[in-house]
Amino acid sequence: MNEPSTKVLSFVIEREIPYPPEKIWRALTQPHLIEEWLMKNDFKPVVGHRFNLRADWGAVDCQVLTIEPNKTLWLSVGSAAVLRGRKGWMAGVLCGPGAGLGADRLKSAGAIQR
Repeated sequence: MNEPSTKVLSFVIEREIPYPPEKIWRALTQPHLIEEWLMKNDFKPVVGHRFNLRADWGAVDCQVLTIEPNKTLWLSVGSAAVLRGRKGWMAGVLCGPGAGLGADRLKSAGAIQR
């Protein structure tokens, strides 16, 4: 019998974005803007809020874990259909010139338990 692995697959993506953190934050936290670049949703920027991202093929259940306006957004992401019964998480971290960087950046990280 095969037992599930406890291995965690992780990723980090970092991008420079030529917009102020406030504008990027709106794109990450306002449902109508999230729908423009990602999927339909019922997102609310409130810790503990459970929401889903929806498309023709199905939905992904998520929850807001941590939120610090214009800086950090941590989400749990999990769906049996998408992750085959596994749980995952992802985070978006905004960094700007105030953090010692020359440009605003969006750093995403995530993991899926196998």
